[in-house]
Amino acid sequence: MYHWWCFIAQVHLVLAFALNAPAAVTNQVTLANGKQMTVLADGPDRETNGNWRLCVILPGGGGTRDSAVYAMSAMGPELVRRGWSVVTPISPDGEPFFGANGRLIPPLVDVLEKRAGVDGGNVLLAGLSNGGIGAIEIASLTPGRFMGAVAMPGLPSSRMSVQGLKGLHVFLRIGSEDELKWAQHYDAAVRDLTRAGTRLDARLVPGAHHEVPIDWKELDAWLGTID
Repeated sequence: MYHWWCFIAQVHLVLAFALNAPAAVTNQVTLANGKQMTVLADGPDRETNGNWRLCVILPGGGGTRDSAVYAMSAMGPELVRRGWSVVTPISPDGEPFFGANGRLIPPLVDVLEKRAGVDGGNVLLAGLSNGGIGAIEIASLTPGRFMGAVAMPGLPSSRMSVQGLKGLHVFLRIGSEDELKWAQHYDAAVRDLTRAGTRLDARLVPGAHHEVPIDWKELDAWLGTID
């Protein structure tokens, strides 16, 4: 059972990232049930032709605005440069995006897919730390809904659906020097995800801490396999 809060050092990096934050805007999204969610959003230039694939980046920690800014700053600019439209939700109650809050994400995607310029059906879930846990869990509970899950880092949760993981593309990275000891669970995570039938690309990153550096060459290669 894997329930941890994101390493506190992430908080110290928020201001540094904010100085070079992407040109994300804050939007209010109304779900089908009338609930509103606050998200950070960014995408290719509006004059770009064609539709853009959508990536929902789940923040770590309690999904606060600071955590969302961090997550967007860490992944958003490079994904936008590659032609993705990116959205990072902000938690309505300071709780992570798994469990009850994880159930908010599919309805959010339903609304976002209907917006102009979004390529419906090609939706990627990504997450940092608790967001990585959420990405795997949410994708497992909605089989066929997402093209893949990126967890940097992330771990399987006790709430995920093992049956729903079959065939899911998963990109998993955990630092060997993770301060929260997630590396101790790496082998079990790989075993569980492999047994569940995921199409797993996993690596224990030597020398990396809880904040796993994103190797965009590796991630690009993986994205190329799930298109």
